[in-house]
Amino acid sequence: MEFTKLCAKAKTLGINEIEAYRVDNNGIDISFFDGDITGNTTKMTSVMCVRGVYNNHIATVYTERLDDEGIDIVLATIIKNASLITKEDPYIMYEGSKEYPKLTEDSTDFDSYSAKDKMKLCKDLDDYLKSKSDLVYKTEISYSESKVSKSILNSNGLNCHKSSKQAYVVAEVICRKGDDMKVSYDYRFINKLNEFDIKGFADKLIEDCVSQFGADSIPSGSYDVVLDRDSLRGLMGAYSSAFCADSVLKNMSFLKDKLDEKVFGANVTLIDDPLNPMSTDRDTFDDEGVATKTKVVVENGVLKTYLHNLTTAKMMGTESTANGFKASIASPVSVSPLNLYLKPGEYSLEELFKKVNNGVYINSLDGLHAGVNTISGDFSLKASGYRITNGVKAEPVTLIIITSSFQDILNKIEYVGNDLEFRNGIGAPSIALKQISISGK
Repeated sequence: MEFTKLCAKAKTLGINEIEAYRVDNNGIDISFFDGDITGNTTKMTSVMCVRGVYNNHIATVYTERLDDEGIDIVLATIIKNASLITKEDPYIMYEGSKEYPKLTEDSTDFDSYSAKDKMKLCKDLDDYLKSKSDLVYKTEISYSESKVSKSILNSNGLNCHKSSKQAYVVAEVICRKGDDMKVSYDYRFINKLNEFDIKGFADKLIEDCVSQFGADSIPSGSYDVVLDRDSLRGLMGAYSSAFCADSVLKNMSFLKDKLDEKVFGANVTLIDDPLNPMSTDRDTFDDEGVATKTKVVVENGVLKTYLHNLTTAKMMGTESTANGFKASIASPVSVSPLNLYLKPGEYSLEELFKKVNNGVYINSLDGLHAGVNTISGDFSLKASGYRITNGVKAEPVTLIIITSSFQDILNKIEYVGNDLEFRNGIGAPSIALKQISISGK
């Protein structure tokens, strides 16, 4: 669907402004269960979201028909839908930023490998997992690859394009010892298949699974805690909406009316960086076409900004922070962070154990979608991990519950680790905390 033709025809029909947001996604998905292939799917999808303004009302159409013959259908639907609207809601169709940042595209070798090669990678991983330990009972492996292109064009001059390539391997292993079974899960994003360390990935997966056998609870009480980066990243993801202006405007954030106030500990600096080279999720513009930039959200414990899209920025008398993103092309634009992370410190995980000396190492939190209150910040979550004894990781711990709040966690950080890692648009290092309430036996 040629945009110039779409614009020209829209104008003749009285559609004053029009915008086309297009996404093309090509890739493959391969899956194995217990050594046998269960799926090998090629995906090729193209979809467009078209917004148009007719009689001062904005209407939206989603279509997979992208040839020029689809123009008449799209425009007729916009006119029909806009004519049914009686409420005059405000809308913004962005004209584009003056400049957009440039990213160096990651070098990949996906296209150099056939689907058969990628299936072999999964099979080799499965074989190695089973050879590593007699306790391995079941395995599940998958490989996913996608090449995504996005573009936003509108009649006000916006013209943005971006593309990305991504591949990742997911593995789950079930280990059995007598009647007791344990599960371990992990995934890795891959830029180059020839550099993927199958043995290193599998060794950690097996170690995490087997080390759970013999785990027991601990007496209830307050403990010094090392929270690993995966667990902290999970908490940050669960509470990331608290930093978003749409939550603030809906009175659904514990950070409402807290700008320029100290909200966390002095060693907490949170940064939202859509351009961070450590992350596989990077964008030069958001889903409204606003150029992205790095923002310090919390500096030394002080809240410096909320995250905004165009609408919330207008409502609060400020500028968009380029955090207007869609959950999918069929979703409305909301506010969400991209690469929100805690600024790392100087300590390795082993050094954090030494700093705590005696306490608990938490490397798994369960129930993040059910056991958290995103409005108050409170949570009560099942957890597991290990004791820390004389500065080293000791016996495994399970059947414990951590009861605290996100604010309390970020106010009780004693030491920050140097093992920052990004996954799914959130980055975190491991941290050492003082006196966290744990319920056990």
